[in-house]
Amino acid sequence: MSTGNPQLRDVTYNAATQAFEALVAFDTAEGRQRIASTFAAPIDTPFERAAQGLWQAALVRLNQPGTLRSRRATAADAARETAESRTIAAFFQQFVQRRAA
Repeated sequence: MSTGNPQLRDVTYNAATQAFEALVAFDTAEGRQRIASTFAAPIDTPFERAAQGLWQAALVRLNQPGTLRSRRATAADAARETAESRTIAAFFQQFVQRRAA
């Protein structure tokens, strides 16, 4: 699986857990995947080291089944969802019409 050039977004430091947190984006065969990542380190850790730790943690999670991730829907996904929503809307319309009769 190609992961392209990972990008970090919304890097923060959580003082309660003493860890850096970020959203890491990878380009994969399935499209751009975004995965939440955490890297435990002191607040004075150099950014380059924290970034490397966040990327590595996200890469491990990327390959684990069941990892929560987000991606932008493709045009095919949008078309399928539109068709499904029309089918569901038609079903409920029939249901309402039968109840009214």
